[in-house]
Amino acid sequence: MPIRTCFFWLLSAVLLLAGCSTDRDVAPLDAQLQGSWRWVQTTGGIAGVRLTPANTGYQEEIRFESNGSFYRLRDGKVIDSDTYSLFFTSAPADNRTPNLIRYGKNSLGQSFEITENRLTLYDEAADGYISQYER
Repeated sequence: MPIRTCFFWLLSAVLLLAGCSTDRDVAPLDAQLQGSWRWVQTTGGIAGVRLTPANTGYQEEIRFESNGSFYRLRDGKVIDSDTYSLFFTSAPADNRTPNLIRYGKNSLGQSFEITENRLTLYDEAADGYISQYER
């Protein structure tokens, strides 16, 4: 791999990690996130799919607990569990400060928004998915 390519990826990784911060207080946001969320739909991906409980044949729920535990349930059974933590990231190009959930230790995470009783999760990838949940 050429040295320029290695340098580019190293610099990108450093900037990404430097952009994550827990300097701001995440407690109010964490309190909003805690609890159970019922899956409504997932859209996106390279094929532009739209998945719902009606067309997949299953119900999903995600749960965030005050002790930092995360659970994903399908039809009432736990199919995934881990820890989670919240961060704020900076996006200098558009002056946004998205909220970021990181699952476990090795996750790139998802940005998210909470509006009234709706949680929207955004995969941090060009062809990522957007998932919506309701209380």
